[in-house]
Amino acid sequence: MTLLTDNDAFDISNTICGSFYYEKESIFELHKGKPTTDKNSTMLFYTTQLEAVLSFNQLKNKYDAALVWSETHDEWIVIINLKFTTYETMKA
Repeated sequence: MTLLTDNDAFDISNTICGSFYYEKESIFELHKGKPTTDKNSTMLFYTTQLEAVLSFNQLKNKYDAALVWSETHDEWIVIINLKFTTYETMKA
């Protein structure tokens, strides 16, 4: 049974942008997975841990994924190895 699709995971995020994980790694607390070394990856921001965990569990089936907390942003973030420019093309 699938609770969430990839598109749902994108749709429930409140912000999506190119990853800046490695530029500001010290502000993130890693909870699950391993951040991709691809600096062109995508970050999806979520208000609640539940949204982020459900999205992480769905997206990790297709992408290399990590779940991180940012106290600076007060948000949960899923980082996936999808180039942000590719995401923008998908949503256009």
